[in-house]
Amino acid sequence: MNCSLSVVSALALCVIARAQTSCEVLVDINTTPLPSHTGPSPDLLALTQDTRSWRFTECGGWWYYSATSPVGTDELWRTDGKGTCELACDPTGPALSSHVNNIVCCNGKIYFSAFTSTTVVNTAEELVVYDPVGKTHTVLTAGPSSNGSRIDDITAFGTRVFFEADDGVHGQELWVTDGTTAGTQLFADIVPGSGGSGPQYLTVAGSKMFFSAISTISGRDLFVTDGTPAGTVLVQRNVNNQQKHGPIVALGNKVAVRVYDKDFGYELWVSDGTSAGTSMLKDIRPGNSDGVGTNLVHARAALGKIWFSADDGTNGEELWVTDLTTSGTQLVADIQVGSGSSIPRFFEVSNGKVYFAADHLSQQGGLLVSDGTAIGTQLVADVGLFDRVEYLAGTASKLFFRTDNALYGSDGTTAGTGALGIANTSSPVYITPIDTSRILFGAASSEGEILMLSDGTVAGTSEACSGPSPRTANATPANLRASHAHVFFSANDGATGNEPWISSGTSATTARLADIVPGTGSSGATGFTTWGSEGRTIFIANDGTNGIEPWVTDGTSAGTLLLGDLMAGSAGSFPDEFTPCGDRVVFSARNATAGYEIWASDGTSAGTTMLRDIAPGTANSLPTKLVAFRGRVFFTANETTTGRELWVTDGTSAGTQMLVDLDPGTSGSSPSSLIATDDKIYFFATTTTSGRELWVSDGTVIGTAMVADLTAGAGSTSFSSAVAVCDGKLVFSANVSGTGFEPWVSDGTAAGTMMLADIFAGASSSSPSGFACAEDRVYFAARGTSGTEPYVTDLTPAGTRLLADIYAGSSSSSPTEFTCVGNRAYFRANDGDHGIEVWTTDGTTAGTRLYCDVLPGTASSNPTQFQVMGGRVYFAASDAWLGSEVFVIDEPGAHAWRVGQPCGATAPTLTATAPVLGGSSTVAIDGGQTGSVGVVILGTPFGTKSFDPRPDRAGCYQYVDVYVATLVAFVAPGGSGSLPIPNSPALAGVHVALHSLWVTTTSFGDSSNGVEMRVGN
Repeated sequence: MNCSLSVVSALALCVIARAQTSCEVLVDINTTPLPSHTGPSPDLLALTQDTRSWRFTECGGWWYYSATSPVGTDELWRTDGKGTCELACDPTGPALSSHVNNIVCCNGKIYFSAFTSTTVVNTAEELVVYDPVGKTHTVLTAGPSSNGSRIDDITAFGTRVFFEADDGVHGQELWVTDGTTAGTQLFADIVPGSGGSGPQYLTVAGSKMFFSAISTISGRDLFVTDGTPAGTVLVQRNVNNQQKHGPIVALGNKVAVRVYDKDFGYELWVSDGTSAGTSMLKDIRPGNSDGVGTNLVHARAALGKIWFSADDGTNGEELWVTDLTTSGTQLVADIQVGSGSSIPRFFEVSNGKVYFAADHLSQQGGLLVSDGTAIGTQLVADVGLFDRVEYLAGTASKLFFRTDNALYGSDGTTAGTGALGIANTSSPVYITPIDTSRILFGAASSEGEILMLSDGTVAGTSEACSGPSPRTANATPANLRASHAHVFFSANDGATGNEPWISSGTSATTARLADIVPGTGSSGATGFTTWGSEGRTIFIANDGTNGIEPWVTDGTSAGTLLLGDLMAGSAGSFPDEFTPCGDRVVFSARNATAGYEIWASDGTSAGTTMLRDIAPGTANSLPTKLVAFRGRVFFTANETTTGRELWVTDGTSAGTQMLVDLDPGTSGSSPSSLIATDDKIYFFATTTTSGRELWVSDGTVIGTAMVADLTAGAGSTSFSSAVAVCDGKLVFSANVSGTGFEPWVSDGTAAGTMMLADIFAGASSSSPSGFACAEDRVYFAARGTSGTEPYVTDLTPAGTRLLADIYAGSSSSSPTEFTCVGNRAYFRANDGDHGIEVWTTDGTTAGTRLYCDVLPGTASSNPTQFQVMGGRVYFAASDAWLGSEVFVIDEPGAHAWRVGQPCGATAPTLTATAPVLGGSSTVAIDGGQTGSVGVVILGTPFGTKSFDPRPDRAGCYQYVDVYVATLVAFVAPGGSGSLPIPNSPALAGVHVALHSLWVTTTSFGDSSNGVEMRVGN
């Protein structure tokens, strides 16, 4: 973009379209379709006391269920069993989970309990009705407490629904609804006042509904209703310490109920709804021991009888049946002969017989079938020791069940029973017959739980949700690295494996650079580093033939090439720490003759050479901690006679040498955490006399010195690896004098080195980490009384404080990856309600907020690898529909960033603050020779590269296109000025650059570094 610029008292800038504030997917790289949504959530769907009895609820030709939707929330879904699945009802809206439960069909409508708040995560459960015709829902109750109305036992009876609820006045009582708000009311206040009767086991038998409730007179007892308040009566009062506990099982117009009597224990009783018609069926276990246990929950009415398990005291817990007469209540078979118990359970009907699971030997499960006689009760399949038969579901011709995490089928014979061996049917749950031959169930897949349909054959098995899928597979972007004009990363498009990609910030400019390993193999590209006036990028990749080697790209597929096979063969040279140095890039690598040493490249194979074999022969000097400073690269290396010390290179062999031997002898000072400001390098090093302390260097031997002996004498100070520079100062984490690891700051002098705050008072550590400079402040994470939360400092003790307790209380939001744009920062954190998502701060508590919830609800999108290019933040994250992809914070954030290095021995550093709309940018000259004169020019940057070689001076660069530049001001060393920014929204996103040129008393043509700026909020 070329545009003529002028300056009057403010900028008149080239206008581009203003972006919208949001987190958006840059492009869906991997478009491979995935199943349209996950299946039911096992922890939410229990309609009985055992989730293995749960099934989908049929209503009007649709099967309803609770599912975890692609956006991570639990809602009401439905399928027609013909390939269509859809979200039926979302009471809380897209950001929160409704936790749907107790799904019941009545009179063509769906009733269920759910959380209903649309604003906050809560546990307030209410009754909701969904109308499939109008596709609308109504919240029918409104409980006063944080738990809502405490809905339970939703039961259809006639054309109405009865349920248990608490309105905060009457306690837990029996309610009724006709599906309207006006028709939702208290049905029976059995225990007047706020105590509540706690009705349970609502069971319909013919024209009556039975239930258990607590009476003020007799404790928990059996009640019955004909659907009218007047017809709701206590069947039998508690006499002789009878306790009607349930469960209740209907057969015709009578029920069987488990009842406790002090003389008989827990036994099976029968009731027709009258006191006279209520009595014990049989004292199955004579005396006051229990004949019927809690496994009555598995009882099933089938073939004119109730099938259940009971223990007569002789044969153990075995298979029994009852027709609700004393003579018809009898043991069917002693499956585990003797006093051992087979514990029959999960009764299911198929092809005129009753199937069930039982332990036919000690701890050995099996599938059994019975016609109600001892001889007709047979073992169908032995599933082995400790295995379980569960989720039984019968169609007209076949029984389906789960064992050994696989889907099995049976025709009732041993030969006709076995694993079906059908793909995508592992770990089946909630198996439900939907017609005479097919079942609906959830099954495990690599993408989570999916919904399946099957008739027991391969051809007849398919996904229940087979329509067009909005979900696509993960690209799994990694190794994001921003340059002046591009973002590089590795990604998998589903066809070529994990390969290098490039983007200029739009979907149209995002493309794969090369398929380095042809086909679906991956090259694992990483370490992307752009350097030099040509704007080339070096990176690491493995083509499968030459091993891990350096590659180079000019941003095109044709220009993406292997730079060199430095370690001949497939072993790989393992290059690392690419660091720009003018038109060369310096890095560490190995070869067969010299081990790991320091290398440099000009971007050509011929120009890629080892600079020096610091540790002669095959020994390794292991160069590391490379940092660019004033046209050279400083690093640490291990030489045989000196140990690990500080080295420097200008990118030539002759210019590669040890800077200083801080600790003479072979031990070495082991410098670490090298980091550069405009005029100095900070690092930690160890000497015999002072131990491990903070050091500083201006790049000369004489200018390299210890900053402060924080732990006096030969003792060492403990430092963490967390360091950052800001406003010429170092921010670091240290443990001094028993304070634990706390944040410190240094200006390179002993007097200017101090602890910023003892955040976790005493010897405990706040363990500050993630320091990130944002113009005049540093953001970081630290652990205090509120857990690990975000902090900010203006580099003074008084200005060091907690930003916000994001995860309220002592829990930690664990903020990481602070990434600055102007004076703001973006980072990842977890507030306990939204999972790990993108947050932002402007340095104030009020301005610290959730920026975008990429994956709504409590699930985490796990944003990571934040990179800034041109004021926009790019990161990797996962959403519900596109999976793991590259996202961009598409906000025109004001940002200023330095490019390049000053040129000249006394050349100053140019700085500028972010150009905020309606504000101003402070432009400053740091350093420079006294008496020199300079000019600051403003113009457009050099497109895809950040600078051009200066034709008038070798080794120097220009950062503004001088042919379309405008003079801003004449300046002197140490000067500063304000550049006003008009408050015009049309200017948001405009990209400009600053540069300064100098005449000194000894030279002509010195120049500063460049500064690029993007105007924004």
